Amino acid sequence: MSGRPAGPWRLAAGIGLGVGVALGAVMMAIAWDHNPQGAIHDGGRVSWGPWLAIGASWGLPAALGAGALAGLVLRGWPGSRRRGP
Repeated sequence: MSGRPAGPWRLAAGIGLGVGVALGAVMMAIAWDHNPQGAIHDGGRVSWGPWLAIGASWGLPAALGAGALAGLVLRGWPGSRRRGP
């Protein structure tokens, strides 16, 4: 580390990652409990592909959206800075 403070993008990325992982995990838990016609798990067999796809399809967009929104908030909305005296 260079001793330089991290920019707001690291905090925004951390916030986005946290939101994405949390939402993906919640949706995977809902899919596990709902489990229509044994699509996610059936007895001792787990269908990892569809189950992970559910988590990723909710987690990735949430992470990107939350990270972008956090980046804007941490940096300040575009055009929100005062100009002149």
